[in-house]
Amino acid sequence: MKYYVLDNIISKTQIFKLYNILISTPSWTLDRASSHESDLESTGFPGMVVEENGNSRNTYLSGYFHSMLDTIKLKFVEKYEFDLPNNVHRINLGAKNSKSETAFHCDIPEASWWTILGFLTPVWKLEDGGEFKIEGETIDYKPGRFIIFRSNLLHDGGYVRSNNLDYWRISLNIMLSDK
Repeated sequence: MKYYVLDNIISKTQIFKLYNILISTPSWTLDRASSHESDLESTGFPGMVVEENGNSRNTYLSGYFHSMLDTIKLKFVEKYEFDLPNNVHRINLGAKNSKSETAFHCDIPEASWWTILGFLTPVWKLEDGGEFKIEGETIDYKPGRFIIFRSNLLHDGGYVRSNNLDYWRISLNIMLSDK
């Protein structure tokens, strides 16, 4: 399989609570990008590094997402019958609206790494766009959905079509490895 999907990891009530915490957290930056290139004029969007290489930048969110990761891994092994790696390399967040542009990219070129992508916007309509694209396939952005895939696969967060959104399209990115 190219990717694995888990729905309903967190409840709608939890997504609303988490979303409100995220948008009121002051550590967002405006220079995140979906590729490793420095052309931020066309790919920049708000983002937040929660944890990187074991260094937490926000202990509350780091703990929250580690707890969520335990649930994800448990549901993943129940549904797909194999384990994901244990070492967390990074936990990042990205926020997009209709002005945000993204590009196809891979997170890490090594096939042994895994990416967990979670959709944390509490209200989203299919016509708003923001679909996730991976290796020629499209997966709808659905609140509480998590997509797990090898980090070396080409993917893109998709374009947000609606200009009249009440919510940012917020996604969680957790990268795991055996190293």
